[in-house]
Amino acid sequence: MLPILPENVDDIDEYNDYMIALAEYEKVNEVLCGYIVSRCTKRLSDKVKDLLTVKAVLIVLKSDCTPSGAFITILKHREIQALTLDSVADYLTFVLEFNRLIEEYNRLLHAAQYNEAHKILLFTSALGPTFADWIDIVTQTCSIAGAGTGSDLTFSELEGRARAKYFSM
Repeated sequence: MLPILPENVDDIDEYNDYMIALAEYEKVNEVLCGYIVSRCTKRLSDKVKDLLTVKAVLIVLKSDCTPSGAFITILKHREIQALTLDSVADYLTFVLEFNRLIEEYNRLLHAAQYNEAHKILLFTSALGPTFADWIDIVTQTCSIAGAGTGSDLTFSELEGRARAKYFSM
C-alpha cells in the first residue's frame, strides 16, 4: 500500500521513514509492473508498458480482457444447446442441469430472456431422437410451443409427461 506522508514533515525521522517506505513501494510496484508486462501478449504489453502503477496496468488489462456481454451470452446459449439427455447420467440430472442453465442464461444482463416457448423448444430438442416419435404423438392432441393441435402444454406439463415417458421406457 502507498505510504502516507507524515503530518509533521519537519520531523526528520518520520520523513526519512516515509521516504524509505515510498522507495520500497515504488520498487515493488516497478517489479510487479515489469513482471505483469513480461507475461502479456505483445498487443497487451504495448498498451501497458508505459504505465507506472500496478493499479493502472490492471485497469487496462481488465477492460481489455473481460469478455463482452454478447460473448458470454453466446457461450451460455451454446452450453444449453450442447446439453442432451444422452450427455448426462439420467433424466432427473438432465432436468436439473437444463433448468440451471436456463436460469443462468436468464440472469445475464445482456441476454434476451428465454420465454416459456423457447424453453420448451430447447427442452424438446435436448430430449434427442429417442423422444422424436413421442413428441409427434403428443402434438396430435396438444400443442408444444405453438406446434400441434389442442391447447398449449406448459413447460412443467411437458416435463412431467416426458419424465413419465422416460421412466416407462
